[in-house]
Amino acid sequence: MEPTLFTGLTLLRPPLESLAERIRNMIETGLPLEAGALALIAARDPFTAAGLLKRANNAYYGLRNTVGSLTQAIEVLEPPSVARMLMSTNMDFHEPDAVVAIRREAYATAHISHRLAEGSWPRATGAPPGMAFSAGLLYSYGSLVLAQSFPSQYGAITDVSPQTILFDTHDWRTPQQLLFGFDAAETGAFAGLRFALPPELVDVMSLGGHPIAHPSTLSSSLPLLVCVASQLAADAGYAATAYGSRDVESADAARHLLDEHLECSIDAVAAELLSHPFSSIRPVETHQAS
Repeated sequence: MEPTLFTGLTLLRPPLESLAERIRNMIETGLPLEAGALALIAARDPFTAAGLLKRANNAYYGLRNTVGSLTQAIEVLEPPSVARMLMSTNMDFHEPDAVVAIRREAYATAHISHRLAEGSWPRATGAPPGMAFSAGLLYSYGSLVLAQSFPSQYGAITDVSPQTILFDTHDWRTPQQLLFGFDAAETGAFAGLRFALPPELVDVMSLGGHPIAHPSTLSSSLPLLVCVASQLAADAGYAATAYGSRDVESADAARHLLDEHLECSIDAVAAELLSHPFSSIRPVETHQAS
């Protein structure tokens, strides 16, 4: 695909003001600026997280291997420098509702992906965000970019009310391609390649935040794990939209392709989500996936 195809996209944007506020609170209360803690703050805005991963993978740093862990990216960039950057470049601006909703879902999916992969929920120390966390966070990056770049058009194709529905809601790629010239899967893959991210992350981003049509064809377990995590997030009420692209059968098929240990932990994670929902992101019952 030629890069000119993707003109008009907002692949990155300045950090949110709320991130700077959280970092200032850390400093004022005397908490150390550790990479894991900063990673959990940056994860509240996937644009910011992607920007940090992009910067850490710049050839300037001369790393032998690409960085996929947000925690590792912050370590490469040095936590104090990251904190200063987020506090000095942030902006307070209005976000489209769809962007807020996708951010909420991405944050939940990242935490659940980490829980499935590592056996515990991410913490600033002891279990800082790793590759699975980043994969869950960036799974819907293509959708996030489209929602930020074309807010009114994106809102129209994700509105499933009987009065305003424009397309067959089970076909998410065609309306996006007709309106934008590309869809969320293509946009996610383009962003991942443009940011020089690890192939494992690009593979997940190339799904566009949607279940895998034929999960048995995958050679890597990471996309399967993220698809399952995304479905768990939707079941718990964190889905960005009720848009009919949710393919529960594909998510269930992905679940059964995970190794036995992971498959056994899925029900436990679902129960934990019901008893201890994320305190910082409120489930929205009316947006649950169908």
